Amino acid sequence: MPRNIRLILALPIGLALSACGDDSGAGSDATSRGARDAGSSGTTPGSDAGASDVDGGVVEDGGAGQGAGSRVMRIMPLGDSITQANADHPSYRRPLYLALEARGMRVDFVGSRNRNHAGPNPFDDFDRDHEGHWGWRADQLLEQLPEWLVGYTPDVVLMHVGTNDMFQDQTVESTLAELRAIVDELRKDNPRVTILWARLIASTRRGGDVLIRALNDGAASLAGELDSAVSPIRMVDQYTGFDPRALTYDGVHPNAAGEAQMADRWLEAIEAL
Repeated sequence: MPRNIRLILALPIGLALSACGDDSGAGSDATSRGARDAGSSGTTPGSDAGASDVDGGVVEDGGAGQGAGSRVMRIMPLGDSITQANADHPSYRRPLYLALEARGMRVDFVGSRNRNHAGPNPFDDFDRDHEGHWGWRADQLLEQLPEWLVGYTPDVVLMHVGTNDMFQDQTVESTLAELRAIVDELRKDNPRVTILWARLIASTRRGGDVLIRALNDGAASLAGELDSAVSPIRMVDQYTGFDPRALTYDGVHPNAAGEAQMADRWLEAIEAL
């Protein structure tokens, strides 16, 4: 039986409760020693409580594989509300899944959830499992990550984490330390994990984009430090060319065009593995 490949999608970690994870409305919400760029270019845990998450959309092992091979790719989208999306938006996960499927790649999105914020995903034509948590910061994701990883072992992580930290007055330095710890936890679970680490998308929030750019620069340096031949890290540039005035519905969360652009960047990075 072929070895499974598991991918984790990671998005900016908890868009701030006040900034992008507010429950009050639908709109709130490398290579050696240097990671190469790929692609062109506080809420409390359980704010979604009440909606039971059940497993769904699992792709069985065996049969046709990715491209010319025979592997099932297990992909875990990891992040905050940008990864999860609200009940009116499918998130980048849907166009990414459909694009991978259209290319003949057998994929299995994994995660402890399959619902969006405040309701189900508006589409049921793709694997909806994910690890996106509305309003969560990096430290909150880090705290729960070991428990989540009991249920699956991703081989590839798509990580878009840190937006809420910048919105919730966390420092760049403390957030980078937490991102380092997230990488450590992923590697404890799978020493050969590949991490696709996103430069966070831009935002129109007050002063937030300045901090996001600073975190992106720090993350690129940290990814280069942590990159290894056994467990490679690739930076995925979700920031360049992302105009939050045109590609979000509230200055933070992607609209359909923004979700499609994010999916394209992830897809390019995955195909380059």
